[in-house]
Amino acid sequence: MTDDGRFFMTEIAARLSGCEVPLNHGHAYGFDLLHAIMDTYVGRHPELVYTRDRAVGDLLLPAVAGVVTRLSTARELMAYPGVLSCQMNVAIGDCIQPKRSSGFCAGYVQVEGRTSAEVQERMQRILDGFVLDVAHPPS
Repeated sequence: MTDDGRFFMTEIAARLSGCEVPLNHGHAYGFDLLHAIMDTYVGRHPELVYTRDRAVGDLLLPAVAGVVTRLSTARELMAYPGVLSCQMNVAIGDCIQPKRSSGFCAGYVQVEGRTSAEVQERMQRILDGFVLDVAHPPS
């Protein structure tokens, strides 16, 4: 806030934290939160019309150290009920090096459902079917 009480968005305020939180919010409620933030940033007043009411969350896919020999494909993951998008961070032949990071994963899927419980059930089904096989490189 400025000294005279006006809202002023800085570069720091425009940097969003979280994995895909703004996209999840937009998917859940039916509007583009990233555009709304940018509208605010440039001084426009975004129209925040909620057209949906559902739960959406990210499922980080597990990763382990080694050379990837077998991996579920984005197409296979997109076929699960409720999957809105899929981003893979590794491919067959890649050497996965573990990182000390909360976002360390083989990829992620965004999953929707009527309730958070339904989203969790769908995520568990995806995890149960997810395939990541690795060969350990020689030391």
